[in-house]
Amino acid sequence: MPTVTQLAEELRIANDALAAANRKLADADARHETMIGELNHRVRNMLAVVSAVANQTLAKAVDEDVLDAFQDRLQAMARTYKLLTEAGWSHLPFQELVREALAAHADPSRFSLDGPTLNLTPREALALGMVIHELAANALKHGALSTANGHVQVCWENPAGQADAIDIRWTESSGPPVVAPQHRGFGMLMVERQLAYELQGHSTVTYARGGLRATLHLPPRQAPQEHEHERGTSRWPGRHGGGG
Repeated sequence: MPTVTQLAEELRIANDALAAANRKLADADARHETMIGELNHRVRNMLAVVSAVANQTLAKAVDEDVLDAFQDRLQAMARTYKLLTEAGWSHLPFQELVREALAAHADPSRFSLDGPTLNLTPREALALGMVIHELAANALKHGALSTANGHVQVCWENPAGQADAIDIRWTESSGPPVVAPQHRGFGMLMVERQLAYELQGHSTVTYARGGLRATLHLPPRQAPQEHEHERGTSRWPGRHGGGG
């Protein structure tokens, strides 16, 4: 039977090993934080350079509204990058993404959000962030947010029987009369095509009489994921399989 001295020595060795492991984890975390900080700094600088080049190159070549829309899209990208950096480039709550995107266009009292906890990967967040921005920009220019009493509701759910798929509904109300455009602008084309291109999803925009409506759908994630940290992580924490 081990003596007290031998047990104490084994405990000391185990504690030393645990301390060494913790130091390695702390060093890895520090390197990870440093890399994220550097990435964020580079991205912000890149977006600033693109913005400056656009101002210098396009200021006299295109309509001012076109340049403003371009700059707004850069700002939308920058906001999503900022949120992802704050989240450690891990998983970003959809509600946080939507709230940040809409706050850039209107007072929070002008919109309502409804849905369970939904976690997005960086790729999903970047794609959906741009789609939400385009919908909000269109609402501000032509739709519900262009009037004093207009309102936007954003709802999301896990459709029944579809594993971790996502359904998102954008509904405008109390805005001006809705007239379907004869030609879709770049923003609405992005709404309709971005998810299909980036995430194999699809979008439907309906110019309903009471207000524009958009439905966004993302299918279940395909395994394995493109990035290692995205594997095996459900979009809907605490859920297994389908069900909304």
